[in-house]
Amino acid sequence: MLIGRREEWLGGLTEELRLDFSSLGYILPADIRVCLNMPAILPDGSNLTEKEVRDFLGLCFFQEQTCHVFIQTLCPAKQLSPVLVHELCHAALPGNPAHKGPFARLAHKLGLVGNLRYSTPGEKLQTRIRELETKVGRCPPLCNKKRYD
Repeated sequence: MLIGRREEWLGGLTEELRLDFSSLGYILPADIRVCLNMPAILPDGSNLTEKEVRDFLGLCFFQEQTCHVFIQTLCPAKQLSPVLVHELCHAALPGNPAHKGPFARLAHKLGLVGNLRYSTPGEKLQTRIRELETKVGRCPPLCNKKRYD
């Protein structure tokens, strides 16, 4: 299944990014599950609004000792890595959902720029993503583009 390939790729990217976070003094949770789907119901049973399900590119949620990172299935391939970095910033700072203060400092150190409600990669993060792609490969396609004539 192609979505599974993308989830595996995001899992590999997450493992590589652990070093980036730890070099800045932040520890990512041991158990992080990345899923390409935006749930209507969160693991704790609470509901997202229809607008949130439609508009959010990513979401980080903790349930017990597990960190769940949800990313929209149709998130453009070039945006997957920055969205993952954004959500991992939330994972590194549990209990601090705001996009300012400690979150902003960490996100900027990792190379996110601009309004932090969005996941805009600056040159530093773009360069780092290209480096990581040499280790984990490029983002797999969401679908096979075979033509049948």
